Amino acid sequence: MRLFSISSPLIFYFAQSIASDFNDKNNISLLWFSGGHEDHLKTYNLLKDDNVWKNGLVFKGAVDYNLTNAQKIIKRKKTIQEKESLKELILEIFRKEGISEVYIGNRHMPFDRLLYFIAKENNIQINLLEDGLTNYLDFNYSNNQTSSLFSKDNIKSLLKKWFYQKDPLNFIFNNDKELLFKYVYASFPEKHVIGNSINGVKQLNLSKYNDIYYDKVKAIVQSDQAYQLLLNDDKKNILLLSQALSEDNLISLDDELEVITKYIADYRGGDFRVFIKPHPRDNLYKINSLEKKLKKQGVNVFVLQNDVPIPVEVLLTQMKLTEIIGVWTAALFYSYIIDNNIKNTSILPYLIKESSNTVKLERVYNNLKTVFNDEINWK
Repeated sequence: MRLFSISSPLIFYFAQSIASDFNDKNNISLLWFSGGHEDHLKTYNLLKDDNVWKNGLVFKGAVDYNLTNAQKIIKRKKTIQEKESLKELILEIFRKEGISEVYIGNRHMPFDRLLYFIAKENNIQINLLEDGLTNYLDFNYSNNQTSSLFSKDNIKSLLKKWFYQKDPLNFIFNNDKELLFKYVYASFPEKHVIGNSINGVKQLNLSKYNDIYYDKVKAIVQSDQAYQLLLNDDKKNILLLSQALSEDNLISLDDELEVITKYIADYRGGDFRVFIKPHPRDNLYKINSLEKKLKKQGVNVFVLQNDVPIPVEVLLTQMKLTEIIGVWTAALFYSYIIDNNIKNTSILPYLIKESSNTVKLERVYNNLKTVFNDEINWK
């Protein structure tokens, strides 16, 4: 039996495609999410193919193992016991379901790393699904890169290491050592250079389920005026792919809003319409603020419904688009594979130029520009 650890709509999108290739129902989806993203379950339930999955297990507490706060430090013994209980719970799932192979999607997150090490201890094969563009970066972009000993990020990092040093499961929080997998599944196999695959890198099929998925989401799309305009109107339509930049502390919220608004408001070419596709992890306040700022600048802007986070990859071939604009969200790069007739533009260089405190974003840009020089229009 195969176990797929699924933490986002995108990973589900990939996992179901791979699981269906086996032409059996020996697949179990372990669905988890961090707090505030319970709507991901709506996506899983909407898109799931009952002919692929034997069972779907939902784990709602993953956020408890990703955060370190004062309460956890004070109650350190209890925190360690909670993770030990989680380990036993996963082992019970492995035994009960007869798991012989594991697929994880986020190799930097403690929950997936725990699955990895439990599987490794029990001689179970482990594979890696692509989780956006992190598999094309030779570093963990969320890690602190500053050399200042007394910087806020560095102090937090040192405190976290101290907190976990006597934890029997401390290795799940240490991203310094790269994990090895039997197979890695990637959208751009030839560009995967991390070297964390033992048997090779396999091609992901980005379009396998899209017609079936579209039939499943059609009712949602038909109820959204913005989607209808994009699907049926040939005007100059710009799809703006938002991204959880300020949410991931890669840039300040003010800079994110101001710079994106400035770029779109100064957009060349006269009359156009902008359709904002929120990221599943975007803050609602940010999206509402961006919409208001763009309208204030006279931009004809619409926000696509996000009550059920639908992977934009499902809809790209249905949309009538002039251009897709984003920063470095994965869908911007996947659009090159799905339909390379649509112009795709990354404003990451512009964002770095016009913002402050962009050290992490600069490293992301320097890495991605080298790997994806021909697939993206960098602005």
